[in-house]
Amino acid sequence: MRRGLMAWSHDEVPPALLERRMAALVAGLRERALHCVLVYTDLTRPAAVSALTHFIPYWSNGVLVVAPDAGATLVATMSRRVADWIHSTSRLDRLVNTLDLGQGVSDALPAAAGAALRVGVVELAGLPDGVVAVVRRRRPDVRFEEAGDLLDAALAPGGGTPQAVVQRALAIAGSALAAGLEQAGRGDAAAVLAAAEGTARLAGAEEVALALAPDMRSDPRLRRIEGTAALGREVALQVTLAYKGCWLRLARTAAPDGAAPPRLARTEAWFQELLANSPADSPERLTAAIDAALPRLPGARVESWRLEGARAGLALATLAASQWPSRGVATATTPPTLSLRLRDEEGPWFGAGVIATRAGAQQAPRAGAPHAAATGVSSA
Repeated sequence: MRRGLMAWSHDEVPPALLERRMAALVAGLRERALHCVLVYTDLTRPAAVSALTHFIPYWSNGVLVVAPDAGATLVATMSRRVADWIHSTSRLDRLVNTLDLGQGVSDALPAAAGAALRVGVVELAGLPDGVVAVVRRRRPDVRFEEAGDLLDAALAPGGGTPQAVVQRALAIAGSALAAGLEQAGRGDAAAVLAAAEGTARLAGAEEVALALAPDMRSDPRLRRIEGTAALGREVALQVTLAYKGCWLRLARTAAPDGAAPPRLARTEAWFQELLANSPADSPERLTAAIDAALPRLPGARVESWRLEGARAGLALATLAASQWPSRGVATATTPPTLSLRLRDEEGPWFGAGVIATRAGAQQAPRAGAPHAAATGVSSA
């Protein structure tokens, strides 16, 4: 269950933006002669419905039913007690609260006037089997088909996540990362994690997930820390958070004593330059950019990299990775996050940040830097 504040700022996410996206989706389904489109959502797959309506489940699940004449109907397995909250934080034409999601969806489907009921589904493979079975039993005329491309087309004109939301998410993540690493000198992992999460929550993050490598030299794996752990000479902290439906990751390798060795400072500066100048439209071009930049970091080699962003229902989907050199990058609705692992003769290094857009977007502050000094879109 999510524990953070979830509210709707019309300044950050204008209702007109959601209305344009919904209108584009309806136009697409009309062009394909579909009767409606279904979009599934739950705690782990919130992105698609959030991009269309701003609704984000803090628990349970639901299906958005979009039909030309009925508009957007959210069928949700949430108590009627939260109906007012859902309406206040979402752009919906109708809300159905039910204990039987399949029955609620089948009741919300439009009539087909004697013809087969053509229903598009965003991420058809991800629609729960229980919902499909109930809908097929109650509406035997239904014909499901994949409609993820209609969502991509509907979101593309608006440029994905509003820049104000991206900037705020980056600022919160950067502050949380800095606050956590400032506590590393205490030698206690619990102090690092508490400071990072507390900073993010107080700044309005809807959700926060932290991972730590307490001693990078002996074990560079990031993991969730239960209880506490002693810190080594170098640590890596990763902050993953959500703000207004925008998920992103920032990470940094640092020295607990606060005095960054020349190696860490040099690698951090190199990584920031890489984020500011790397393409994110193909794994081949990104690989080439990393390879071209490596000579400026003598002795370092790349162990792995991963590019992530919101894709359909997933808040942070893998768009491309070093182990998939020929896989094309899928369309994402948030700025892509690059996670990179390096190793040199002194040991491993890990960092994560948002690749700069080419639209002149603003940059969030780097971990440890004051907000007033922010000047670009990348952060680590």
